[in-house]
Amino acid sequence: MKKSYLSFLLGVFTGIVFVGMFSFLKRSPESENIQETKAPALLEAIGIPRTEIIIHRQGYSLGYDLKRKTANWVWEHLTSENLQSAQEKMLFKVHEDPEIPAPFRTQLGDYRSDEFEKAYLCPPMDRRNHLAAMADTYYLSNIVPQARKLKEGVWRELEQKVRAWTKEYQSLDVFTGPLFLASENQMNYRLIGPNQLAVPTAFYKVIFAKKKRDWDTKCYLIPNEALNEGIDQYEVSLEEIEKASGITFTRNLQ
Repeated sequence: MKKSYLSFLLGVFTGIVFVGMFSFLKRSPESENIQETKAPALLEAIGIPRTEIIIHRQGYSLGYDLKRKTANWVWEHLTSENLQSAQEKMLFKVHEDPEIPAPFRTQLGDYRSDEFEKAYLCPPMDRRNHLAAMADTYYLSNIVPQARKLKEGVWRELEQKVRAWTKEYQSLDVFTGPLFLASENQMNYRLIGPNQLAVPTAFYKVIFAKKKRDWDTKCYLIPNEALNEGIDQYEVSLEEIEKASGITFTRNLQ
């Protein structure tokens, strides 16, 4: 009788242990998943901190740096069709971007400088076939302070070269943006205007050029200063642009 009772208790104990282990093994991953999914949901409910605003417009998209008050990058898809128009005059006025929160916007007063011009990251002349798309390029979020002689020289040469490539390639995906590069292991760049607009130390342009099923990649890194050399002197690798900008560019090219 005693032996039977002990066997019964042993059986009950073994069953409890087995069920407990089975439940643990079955529920542990679920518990982990619950913890993993709960945190982002709670964070989203509070609000995820952001340093960049993504804006999509007719003809281009951009990522806006709230600290420096310039775009980090501007993307445009360019074909020869975009350039097929007699529209040459600048019919629109530059204005503030209402998509940018007021404390982080730039204003026309920030450009009252003899040293710097307003440079368009997506040029209006790239949207010549569509007036609404051209109008969208006149937001200050698409504009950066650029050395006057650079804008009139090497930068203009690069923009014209990109447009000329639309005759050679089926389409171009162009990324353009400012760079803030260190000098002698120190990060120094100027701030101008009442809104403390950051003046880039350099600019980049990355072009993914499609011809049938093949892609060519062309990259340029250009100092924000008067330059005497031709544009070819400033062609660099994609890796160099990514390292300088801290941006990885898409490779999902089809």
